[in-house]
Amino acid sequence: MKLCAVYYSRSGSTKKIAENFADSIGAKLFKLEDVKSGKSISGFFALLGLGSPLKEPLPDVGGSEFVVLLTPIFAWHPSPQMNTFVNKADLKGKSVFLVGVGAGE
Repeated sequence: MKLCAVYYSRSGSTKKIAENFADSIGAKLFKLEDVKSGKSISGFFALLGLGSPLKEPLPDVGGSEFVVLLTPIFAWHPSPQMNTFVNKADLKGKSVFLVGVGAGE
């Protein structure tokens, strides 16, 4: 079974959870990174289901059967960074699991 985890974290809460998760089950871990750093109008973008520019190349999950996506929740939605990844990544034929992290992200 090939498993990977992809995460975005702004304050570090999701990063801690992603690292602990990957370490505990031996998953390959990928971090999504913003093109621009700093706070933005991410909550507004999340509410509208919009994406946010990410540094390339995006994580290659092609060799994984299972992909776990870990994202902070902004305005009751996944982060714009995760929206961008989901829209661009080839996830066909993979089992995908979403973990939303709230409170403090």
